[in-house]
Amino acid sequence: MTSIKELSSLRGRRALVTGATGHLGKIISETLAELGAKLVLVDRPDSDFDRLTASLAKLCSVNIEPLGCDLEQQDQRTELIAWMKSSGQFLNILVNKAALAGASRLPGWSVPFEEQTVATWRRALEFNLTAKFDHCQGLTPLLRDVDGVNIINIASTYGIHGPDMRLYEGNRKGFDCELMRAVSAAVSIPVIASGGMGTVQHLVGVVQQGQADAVAMADILHYERATMAQVRAAAIAAQLDVRKFA
Repeated sequence: MTSIKELSSLRGRRALVTGATGHLGKIISETLAELGAKLVLVDRPDSDFDRLTASLAKLCSVNIEPLGCDLEQQDQRTELIAWMKSSGQFLNILVNKAALAGASRLPGWSVPFEEQTVATWRRALEFNLTAKFDHCQGLTPLLRDVDGVNIINIASTYGIHGPDMRLYEGNRKGFDCELMRAVSAAVSIPVIASGGMGTVQHLVGVVQQGQADAVAMADILHYERATMAQVRAAAIAAQLDVRKFA
């Protein structure tokens, strides 16, 4: 009988991930690498590819090709697509993760509506929407004739709902550890704590006291109230299980 591990294996498949060095892009890249996929990692030319590739190399042994490309620029996207086609290799998975986010610090972007600018609006459409279309269309010839093809376009809830930061922030005052412990004891599936992480110690508390299997922490990282290194340090100090890679 085929095992779950065999069913989820991506060995022999090749994946391209845009925005690979960001928080979410890094997690996506790590997951694909753990499953055995060969990786083409794309991000801005000044991105820290060395740190990401070193981290992935410690995690598992897969082929990694980092590539600097400013996806806001049509000519650089064209060069990326041409390079992929000329490489003589296949492509099974396309993950369009790169996007302008609230932390992009562009003038006229992450500001009140009345202060947003048309110039930055146009940049956002080019980067967040047109680039994804460009990749899907341009790389279709590589995707068409292979098995196990997947195109994954990462989007935001803001595509459906207007900006409501409570979707990400929760109350930042910690978790209901008693409730988490009761839920964890009642179900046989992993329980993820979400919406209360205001400090790194909230993570420690909900895992130790609430018996949570995982903790959502997008808000604390997005708004730079803590770094991943600080989160890892707190977890290690509390003797929580932490992946052993940089």
